[in-house]
Amino acid sequence: MAKPQKETVRFVDELPPKGRYSPWVERLQPLVRAPRRWAEVWIADTPFQAQDAVSNLNRRKAQIPRPDHDWSFASRGNLVFAMYGGPGQKGGKRAR
Repeated sequence: MAKPQKETVRFVDELPPKGRYSPWVERLQPLVRAPRRWAEVWIADTPFQAQDAVSNLNRRKAQIPRPDHDWSFASRGNLVFAMYGGPGQKGGKRAR
């Protein structure tokens, strides 16, 4: 497996309005165009952080695109993976 690259800094001209921006929406949006494929979506600092992110995403505590559709999330070490399953019930196939 290739060594994960560090995330880059992105400068913005102004802050987005409060409550209307979620980095998860931006990060997960490409998966909507490629349903039923797992993708590495985030490199956390620690495995605990990755597990916490997965928990929040599964419970929809984080804003995600099409929250009423089927999404699956999993962590392996400090990596977070996601899969968009399409329209349907929340929380379809879970990674084991």
